[in-house]
Amino acid sequence: MFDILTVLPARKKMSPSGWVSFNAVCCTHNGETKDKRSRGGVKVDGHNWSYHCFNCGYTTGWHAGSVLGHKFINLLNLAGFN
Repeated sequence: MFDILTVLPARKKMSPSGWVSFNAVCCTHNGETKDKRSRGGVKVDGHNWSYHCFNCGYTTGWHAGSVLGHKFINLLNLAGFN
């Protein structure tokens, strides 16, 4: 199984609601300044996960059995997973 948390930036923190926060990798791609306030987040629920940037609004997700979408692939590329 693919673990999304392994390809995201190393400095992460967990919130009480289950979000894993880190400096978002998508902001400069979407015309915002580089995130330095840990506004990117992933919430994992079993084999499913959701990504949301609370700065530029970029969202994507994946659930078991689905096809990899272009936004998911773009997030992996932005995180340096080529």
